[in-house]
Amino acid sequence: MPGGLTVTIISCEQRTAARSRTVPQLQAAGLAPRIILSPCSPAGAEGNAVATREALNAAREGDLLFCEDDIDLAPDFPDALALARTITDRVVYLYAHDAPTRMHRVYGAALAQRIRNAQPIPTGLYQAHADVMGGQCVYLPAAILQRTPQPHRMPCDQLFAAVARDAGALIRLPHAVQHRADRTARPPADSAGKTSRRYHLPRMEG
Repeated sequence: MPGGLTVTIISCEQRTAARSRTVPQLQAAGLAPRIILSPCSPAGAEGNAVATREALNAAREGDLLFCEDDIDLAPDFPDALALARTITDRVVYLYAHDAPTRMHRVYGAALAQRIRNAQPIPTGLYQAHADVMGGQCVYLPAAILQRTPQPHRMPCDQLFAAVARDAGALIRLPHAVQHRADRTARPPADSAGKTSRRYHLPRMEG
């Protein structure tokens, strides 16, 4: 049986509106997210690393669901999280950037082609064969968390990718959350590939 679960949202003071859309969704799913504020300006890896370190320390005795503040939950998110919590030895991504140029490396050519064609695929957890991009909604079981290094100047998504490189990663398909890519109080950036086409794939029994 799973132990305790700590749910964190990393955000900053300027992003109240983003949080106000995400927090109620997590609460409706029966979760009590803890808000960890980091500096948005100057933005960068160092401030992110400080907030990530606080999130890791808060969950050292149990499991961690690490969320960004601009996600929307799919209707089947509770089922996706329950399935993720049966995993004890790998990092589970409930969302990952589409990155079309890398998709075939992450999933293999056949599955990547089905995703591109928006074809139905069985709902479940899929093995990643290359580094996964994104830290929007990541589940780290206690056994993984206890050996996760403390971040120094490493952003959370890079830290999770490094941990998953050693432990292995699973990705929930269709994605259990969507990324809104809200850039409030963040530097302008190309958001292409940072919202998920896989979120909208038809749900099928696995």
